[in-house]
Amino acid sequence: MPAHDFLDIGHRLKHSSAAWGRDWWVWHFNRLRCMTPAEIPYRLMRALSSQAQSIGLFFGSRIGPAPDLMAASKFWIHHTARVDPAPYIEAADRIAAGRLDVFALRDLEVGTPPLWNRDPKSGVEAPCSFGKLLDYRNPQLVGDIKYLWEPNRHLPGYAGAGIRAQTRSALSPGHSPTPGILA
Repeated sequence: MPAHDFLDIGHRLKHSSAAWGRDWWVWHFNRLRCMTPAEIPYRLMRALSSQAQSIGLFFGSRIGPAPDLMAASKFWIHHTARVDPAPYIEAADRIAAGRLDVFALRDLEVGTPPLWNRDPKSGVEAPCSFGKLLDYRNPQLVGDIKYLWEPNRHLPGYAGAGIRAQTRSALSPGHSPTPGILA
């Protein structure tokens, strides 16, 4: 791999918007040049469809139904497992305090409740706009997308599920060990 692939994202955040715009046009021109004749109308229809969906065409309202928080669920971690609950309790306490580990970065402050659209590595806050139209490749707009997406996978929520299974305690709806995750 070339050495520039290992550089931190910070060098990309320092480039001017004019250079970013020029790179955007060059990349799109080269991409268009490499497309087959059948791919061009397909890509055009996908782009038009995304634009139409962003204003509510085709699929109705952009607001989904309210979640049913009273629905019963089955335990998928069994309380008979012989596991020490201490690491789960420690992880849940850190999450409740608004601190996460993301890849190699340890003990990052994400807040309580977390700002799910803020990149914890660079602090760049992505706009809350229609996802299909968001240019996630632009680090000036969203930061490092890998670090933005990783906390949104909600993997730390498994610590809360582990605590509940180990202690068999029912958590109140207002107290979840993982903010935004129902345990």
